[in-house]
Amino acid sequence: MKKHMFKLFLLVATIAVLAFGITQLKPEKVQAALGNQGIPVRCYAPLSSISPGITKFMTCVNSGTNLMGSSRVPSGYYFLVTDVFVTPLSGGPGTANVTFYLFDAYGTSSRASSYTFRSTDGASYGQHFTVPLYVLPYDHRLEVQAFNANNVAFDIRITGLLVTNFTYVPSIISGP
Repeated sequence: MKKHMFKLFLLVATIAVLAFGITQLKPEKVQAALGNQGIPVRCYAPLSSISPGITKFMTCVNSGTNLMGSSRVPSGYYFLVTDVFVTPLSGGPGTANVTFYLFDAYGTSSRASSYTFRSTDGASYGQHFTVPLYVLPYDHRLEVQAFNANNVAFDIRITGLLVTNFTYVPSIISGP
């Protein structure tokens, strides 16, 4: 008899816990942690192309209020670089190889880190990063430097998000 009472108690307790849990579910979508909001930003090289051996700071803009007017990350934000697109401006497959360095720049001439990119043909190419390639803090900006041995100039476009913090829920969890 005690076994049956215990089993009945466990069944009732389980149903009560499940019912309580279901009532606590909310129909709203998951939002990023700490009220994070992303503002899309696009960056490009001034005067469009980058010739071999040239170094340029990227111009970064967003729609609406131009938070990155100086192309530096504004106070209270981080810039998450998520995509890099490169287009060689001449040459064909196998002849328009492009190598460049992308820097996280700060101050007037300091660089925090760099990535090296290489294309292998004359076609446009892009790279998307599930985890941001860079997380640039306040007052940092992007700088691109073309390799001296490049045989063509190229155009570069970078996109990402300007956020209030970089603790965010991955898109696979946040839902449609």
